[in-house]
Amino acid sequence: MLHLRLYTLVMLLIFLVGCHSGNSTESEAVRPTAFKMRITPHQGLGEFKAERNPDSPILGFYGGIGLQMDSEGKESHYGITNEAGVDRLIKRCTESGMDRIYANIMFQWTPSTLLGPIPIEPMPESADKLFGYAVEAAHKHNIEFYLDIPVFGRRTRDEAFVCAHQGVFTKSVSGEIKQEYFSPASPLVRAYRIAVILEALSQYPVDGIQLDFIRWPGGGPDLLNSASPWGYEEPMLSCFRKQYNLADDYAPSPDDPRFIQVRADMITLFIKELREALAQNNIDLPIGVYNSNSAGRLASLQHVCQDWAAWEEQELVDEHHPMFYMDSKARLTRSLSTLVKVKRPASKVFGPIFLDGPGDKSDESIQDSAQRMIQVGCDGIWFCLATQIENYDLWPTVKAIDGYSIQSIRERESDPYHENLVINGPFENGTNGWTINTPATSRNSYVNDAGHLVITQARDRHITCKQVVHHIAHPVFAPRSLAVVFDSLARLDGSDAVARVDLVLKYSDGHLSTRRYKPGNLGHELSDWSSIEDRFSVEYGERYLKR
Repeated sequence: MLHLRLYTLVMLLIFLVGCHSGNSTESEAVRPTAFKMRITPHQGLGEFKAERNPDSPILGFYGGIGLQMDSEGKESHYGITNEAGVDRLIKRCTESGMDRIYANIMFQWTPSTLLGPIPIEPMPESADKLFGYAVEAAHKHNIEFYLDIPVFGRRTRDEAFVCAHQGVFTKSVSGEIKQEYFSPASPLVRAYRIAVILEALSQYPVDGIQLDFIRWPGGGPDLLNSASPWGYEEPMLSCFRKQYNLADDYAPSPDDPRFIQVRADMITLFIKELREALAQNNIDLPIGVYNSNSAGRLASLQHVCQDWAAWEEQELVDEHHPMFYMDSKARLTRSLSTLVKVKRPASKVFGPIFLDGPGDKSDESIQDSAQRMIQVGCDGIWFCLATQIENYDLWPTVKAIDGYSIQSIRERESDPYHENLVINGPFENGTNGWTINTPATSRNSYVNDAGHLVITQARDRHITCKQVVHHIAHPVFAPRSLAVVFDSLARLDGSDAVARVDLVLKYSDGHLSTRRYKPGNLGHELSDWSSIEDRFSVEYGERYLKR
């Protein structure tokens, strides 16, 4: 404990001195070669080999590496503060079939000559030993352990580096400096992050490296069409101008395809430099990444400048972990397919159960998503965030997914891209869910025990029943066809009128399209029409369905 306190004090002094003398620019700062790039790897690095059924999906867990208990003895939150918490989490993972843990080293009390302390008090006993304890405990229970690091995302432990060096942040087209985001175009930033990774690999026998924030900041909420407005700091602009022989004052637009690609190349360059540093130290570990943008590969290239195809073509990335929300099964699977199509046979794709976002968190929905993603071509499933597994009581769901057969799922004759985009109206509200246009004195309507709407009307009286059905609007894709199903019985007492159903589609430009279904003259008899199914095309493009 005395050793750790001394380490904290030394790092605090470095932080203060660095802030006091922080007027240096990157050109005046310590050159990238000043970072230690040759290490003695931990002797157990990459030695652990988990025993696994090749027909079962690999299950990965992202989050804290300790499961803590509240004052009432309930397992309530995550955080590595003691060995008992680590043991509880490892027990959960073992019982549910979790194969891997991703742990962010920036949130741990790991000794470092590069990273500052975590400003949390009181500091746990043996805090500097807990990360290593977690790695060892995972291996004892046949669980892999990956080192996770936010590459271009600034964290609290980066403060000494930030105070010592200016010009390391990215800048927007409007001139805003994003101080929570390092510039991928800075050689100093890239060398610093690689040095942090190498230092950790000299201390812990991890099984892989997971790169978070391996991207530029996004271009706003429009994931499909917007381009990243970041990258207007001088190192990035100078590189772009030099590559295309442009004037010193030339400023590209954010959506310039050339500028998008050059920024993407900077991200790719970091992974290449990391690969080279690992090879120089005789380290052979898989590199995984978190893929951003739920709209797929091309949208990701434009929105955050991640070039998934280049990573695969250059064999730089071994494992992909898309950060896609589950609010649309069709979008989820179609976006995943754009990644699966460019992967090489040796690389892996992990389907996301992204619990910290929109979407149905029920057991049924999550299992449905997992099966669809495996069918599309995913080799495993990763869960984010770990806290939500506990909150939604999803450990039994994890266990069920662990029992899947990849081969059996892929042999199914089902469409993983299918999604019901129609939202039923309030049928369950009985007659209050309908608008029935007819004089009140001549109407008698109710819902019978079978759930059917029954209307008794006077002869020669016209009745119109109306129910509104919505479709789910998505910013990424639009329906090109609709499938409708009428599953009910109709009875009109006291009239010889013709019963019919009109399906009216309303488009954004005011256009109406009506499809009419006529089951026949019903009279006083029950209709022999109990179900009708129909699929038809929907106009799309500039004219799209109005919700």
